Amino acid sequence: MSNKKFFIYGAVIFLIIFSLAFVIQQKFLNKPEPKNEVQQDQPRQEIKIMYSITSFSALPIVIAQKAGLFEKYNLPVVLYEQTSPSVSVKSLAAKEIDYLPFASEGTVASQKGLPVKTFMLFSENNPYFLVGQKGSKINDIKNIGLGVGIPMHFYVAKKFILENDIPAEIIYINNVSAVTAALKSGSVDAVIRSIPDVFKLHMEEFPILKDFNIQIGQGLITYDDKIKNNPEEVKKIIQAIKEAISFIKNKPEETKKILLENWKMDDNETNRKIVDDSYDIMKKSFLENGPTEGTAVDMLVRIAKAGDFKYPQDVDGQIVTTEDIAKSFDFSLIK
Repeated sequence: MSNKKFFIYGAVIFLIIFSLAFVIQQKFLNKPEPKNEVQQDQPRQEIKIMYSITSFSALPIVIAQKAGLFEKYNLPVVLYEQTSPSVSVKSLAAKEIDYLPFASEGTVASQKGLPVKTFMLFSENNPYFLVGQKGSKINDIKNIGLGVGIPMHFYVAKKFILENDIPAEIIYINNVSAVTAALKSGSVDAVIRSIPDVFKLHMEEFPILKDFNIQIGQGLITYDDKIKNNPEEVKKIIQAIKEAISFIKNKPEETKKILLENWKMDDNETNRKIVDDSYDIMKKSFLENGPTEGTAVDMLVRIAKAGDFKYPQDVDGQIVTTEDIAKSFDFSLIK
């Protein structure tokens, strides 16, 4: 082989080797460094519970939040104060919030076609009281002030009027918080109130004319899809509430401290007496496992029927059967 051909062959081989080396270098040796990106945890979607600060039915919710029981079950619960039960139920049906502690309002809403369900009951009675003007008696009552949007108050007032044959008129007050103010201003002769307002009024010498101790329970409601699509979350909510009721029953002093804070009351002798009286009722009313399903249906039938009376937030006087009420419950996750 001549030197010229040898040189050409050598050059070709060199070029081939050089090209292969270049390709290998580009593919393997000069591989770009991976970006050092820190994976950020996705923020947990908050669980919205709407409640009324002074509502009896909201107390287990407040205790569960303040005592860290929602946090214990990794539930990012945020509490929002509600303005009207009827508005709150509509927000629940629209999935703008997740839970409400208003079983009676939820039952009525379900009868009207809203997609909500009661999935837990934690009390078998509600501590409602009739509070009158100073120095008054039952026979002095000509009208009773109620907050519009609370079927239970309506039921209690109507039942009382019928049983006592009192020709009293029910006065609807648009803002629930304005009911007490209506009594103080003399706009009504009596009001239906619960704890702690009833004891605040009593301290101001407004007489408690009747303790209704009405046998209608309260509990938690949510929208239908929540129970179907997120049963584990609902189960955790149920467990947190059960433990909150156990906390209420077994830790009286800690519970009273939370109540003072939640009700925005100064820590003085008068307010401690109000909290003490309220706590005594709470302890008796709340049940860790709630009423049985049959008892619960019977209790809420009374609300949805409310006799033959018509009421803006009720079921327009229609006859409601036990079977109808049962459809507004789903206790499958509590067993």
